[in-house]
Parts: sequence; C-alpha cells; structure tokens
Amino acid sequence: MKIKGLLFGLFACAALAACTNDDIVENNGKGEQEKVKANLTLVIGAATNSSRAADHNETGDTTDPGTGVESGVTDAVVLLHKEDKEFAFFLTSEQLNQQGSGSSITYESQLKVAESGNYGVIVILNPCQEIKTAINTFIGDGTLPSGKESMYDYITSYEVKAAQEGEPTSVIATENKFMMVNKVAVTADVVSNEKDKPSTASVDVERVVSKITYMPTQTNNLYKVEDTTVKYTVTTTDGWRVENNIATYMTGMACGTLEGSDIYEHKGVYYTSTNTQHPAANDNPAATLFERTFVANPKAIKWTTTSDNTIRNWHVKLDKVALVNLSNSVYAVRHRATIETWNTPTFFGTLSSTEYLMDPNTAVKNNGGTNYADYFYNVANAVKQVQVTNISGEETDAFKSYFKDLPTVADENNVGTTLAYCFENIVKKANQNGNYVTGVIFRGQICNADGSSYNNNVYKYKGKFYLSLAEAAANNGKSVTEVEADTDNLTTYESGHCYYCSKDIFHHEGSETMERVIMRNNAYVLKVTGFASIGSAEIVFPTGEDQGEDTDKNFYLKLTSTILPWQVRFNNIEF
Repeated sequence: MKIKGLLFGLFACAALAACTNDDIVENNGKGEQEKVKANLTLVIGAATNSSRAADHNETGDTTDPGTGVESGVTDAVVLLHKEDKEFAFFLTSEQLNQQGSGSSITYESQLKVAESGNYGVIVILNPCQEIKTAINTFIGDGTLPSGKESMYDYITSYEVKAAQEGEPTSVIATENKFMMVNKVAVTADVVSNEKDKPSTASVDVERVVSKITYMPTQTNNLYKVEDTTVKYTVTTTDGWRVENNIATYMTGMACGTLEGSDIYEHKGVYYTSTNTQHPAANDNPAATLFERTFVANPKAIKWTTTSDNTIRNWHVKLDKVALVNLSNSVYAVRHRATIETWNTPTFFGTLSSTEYLMDPNTAVKNNGGTNYADYFYNVANAVKQVQVTNISGEETDAFKSYFKDLPTVADENNVGTTLAYCFENIVKKANQNGNYVTGVIFRGQICNADGSSYNNNVYKYKGKFYLSLAEAAANNGKSVTEVEADTDNLTTYESGHCYYCSKDIFHHEGSETMERVIMRNNAYVLKVTGFASIGSAEIVFPTGEDQGEDTDKNFYLKLTSTILPWQVRFNNIEF
C-alpha cells in the first residue's frame, strides 16, 4: 500500500481539528480575512513500488506486498519535532475520509499546521492503544508520559509488549491494524502557506512485526528418507501336535532358541520338538511331532532369521509444527547499534553490514542472561518438556498449546501460509545459538509410502530402524530382553513420531551481524527440502518560534508515505 501526499499539521499541546476551505484567518496582520486551503492533506492509496536498500541485511530474496489485512489503515499518529517544539496529531478513521472503493480506495484528510520550521517527522499508522492515549493526552493539555522529556523521547523508547492472552502480537498485528512506523529519519521543511504548493517530503513506513510462513515442497508433506533397512524374515517350519487324540498340522512355526535349546512359536503358543515323526496325514507322512511348552519370558527367545534381499524404504510425513523462542517485546521504532554502542543506539535508518537492529532484550541476552521466560514466549526448553504423546497416543493440552497442524498447501502465493506473526529477536553474532535465536520444530510421522501410519512404536537399534523389538532382536541375533537392556543402542519412537529441530532461520546467511535473527517487516519462508535420515525420537536442539509580522503562521507540509512490502527470505531446510 502507498501513502501519497501526506500533509500533516499539528498544534503543539493543543487539539488539532480538521479544517476546510471555509476556515478564516487573518491575512498577514492586515485586518483582511480570506479563505485559505487546508494546510495538510493526507492521501493513502495503493502501493506501486518502493525503494530498496543496498545491503542484504535490508533486502530479501524477493518482496511481497502482503495481504489486504496486513496493509489496511484505520488511524494514524504523526509527530513533528525539533529542539524546542513538538506538534502532534491523531487522525481517526472518520478523519481519514475514505474515497473510492476496492483497489481504488484512497484516504484524504485535510489538516492544519500553525508554525513554520524544519521538523523531524514520525509517522505511525494503526498505533497501539497506549501510543494513541499518550498522543491524545499530549494534544489535549500538553501532558507528557511519566518520566519522558518529550513525545519524541516517548515514542523512540516505547516498548510494545506481548499480549498476555490470545495471540502475543495482537497488540500491534490484527486484521487491518498492523502498526507501521517510518523506517528512516525524515525531515520536513514547513513553509508559509503563501507558497503555491506545500513542501513535500517522502516517508516510507514498515510493519513493526515480522512473520514466519511455511511453504510445502512435497504433496501432503510426505518425504522419502534415504535411510534403508534390509528386510529380514524369521525362519519357519511345519509340524504336528496331538492333543486330546486330535492331530493338528501347523504351518509357519517361527524358529528360535531359548537358553541354547530350540523353541518354536505358532499363534502365540510355544512348542518344543519331540524329535519323533507323526505320520498322521497322507500328504505328509514324516512330519515332526511337537508338544506345548511353557515359556516364562518370551522376550528371552532368539529368533532365527534369513534375509530375502528386499530393501525397506522409510517415509516421514510432517504433521505438526512449533515455533520456539519468540520475542515477547519490540521497540516501536528501529534501534540500530554496533557491538560497541548497545547502550547508545541510533533511531531509524537502514542497516550497514556491521550494524544490528536491537530488541528490548538484546543487551541482557548478549550478557548471557538465562531467564529465558523474560525474553521469550514458547521457550525452547518448555516446548521440549511436552513433546511426547502419552497413553493411547493422545496428545496433551500442553502439547497442543505449542504444536499446530502443519499446512499441506500454500495459501499466500509465493510466501507460504503464515505460521505466526512475531517480534524482532536479535543478539550479536557470537550469541546466535539455540538458547537465544528463534527456531522451529517439525513433528513427523514415520509411515508407509502412501502416507498411512504404522500406528505403533518404531525402533532404532544399532543405526537401523525396525517396526518391532522382536524384529530388531531377530535381525541382530539377540533376544528382545537383550535389545531392551542395550539402551545405548536402542531408541524408541513413541507412536512412530519423530522430531526435526532447526535453530537456523536465516535472516541473511553469511552476514557479519544479522545472520540468524528475526527483523521487522520481513517474512521468513520455511521450506523443508528433504531429510538425510529419520529425525530424533525426542526434541533435541543443536545447542516553537516567534514569527515576524510579515509572516503567516499557517504553513504547508506534504508527506508522501509508502507502506513497504514484506522483505521475503527463503529458508530451505534439509535435516
């Protein structure tokens, strides 16, 4: 969206009302009255293009204008400031004066500025409630927020905090109410309204939030894993049993040993050989005769297997996703700093290759702070604690609070389906590790090639995957008891679930500063391109001035503002 022709005028410490062409002013002290045009005109329209900074910390792989609800404008705040003067204005939805409809909508409002000068300009679209309240109080009676020396001081130090309930970013990111602030410092030279045209300055505003999206690369998120296992078959034999003078022929008796002696199993019943033959049927006159036996510990049996030279290919279907270490606060305006200037940041401006943006917790995180719940929601360690599905495979409420269904289709063109809006999360390069960076966890279901679940535990033993402990034992010449005792080599995938954890959501891979960070107005697109193996069985993170008598005190100011498109950054993830 583009804000063209933004003329804002603000009275210091006074309520500013819209004015029309019928407003009357004294004409340069001559006692004559004349009708004058409104001094400020705000025009908000559709975006056409935007400038892009040269550094890769500012530019992504592509841009995306965003959805309509991400670009809508309902109200605005403007602050004009210089050394000893500040003028503020709050523009309501009514004062926006909507014109047209559909893609041709513009908003045109006419306002008035009372004094000339060269001002710094802060534009906030869809300001949060606290900023609106502070601005309107200042406009009404000049009262500044507690402890602040100016409204400029208030806005540049303002910290947006996550909502306590619902979506944490809802304080500045709800439908048609995404808070946006100018990206770079803007100055405007306000001159007398005797000029034919108002002064013009350009203001680019950007969304204060970021977003993380998911772009499917495989149908139904089903991936073939190039981790194959030779398929073994338990050796079987046939034989007879005689019970109550009735002879029954048994086929497919599994063969094994128990404490060095042969043992056989048929339909859950165990047998030993009598080493005699029973000619009970004409088609098998010399079959071995077996008799029932009691086996106290079936897990101690070692089954005999043969390989049929077939390969079992494994597949994983991603079904759930959780985002971790999402920041719980953000500054309203950009704070830029280097490692040497954390305590004296610069406001506004594009990043150089040696600079960072700062979030409100950057400094304490850089000092090694470990009170992660003070900096993040969805803290990584808390998510890890609720990973496992429990009795009957049902997922706990705690699990569901973190893990959401993973989209199977992209519903937002080239930037995928939104998983979450979030605040900036930035630490210095040396601290961009699993403790502090924003990460993602995918849960997968080990399944057949058609995506159907095995609905049982899956086991990894000595680097190979099996559908049962008996299979793992048989294929390694061991008993189930021996495999269960070999905990160093055995991993259990509860209900066939596995996890893939990534701390590598890249802002700009290879950057000296902003490599694994989350930055405002950026869309981070997650695309899983493949797996080197089945994931882990549990969540594991890779660690005012007097005027001369000949000067008219009414002045023109025209600000043209563009809502910058999302900077899109593709993250191709291979586990």
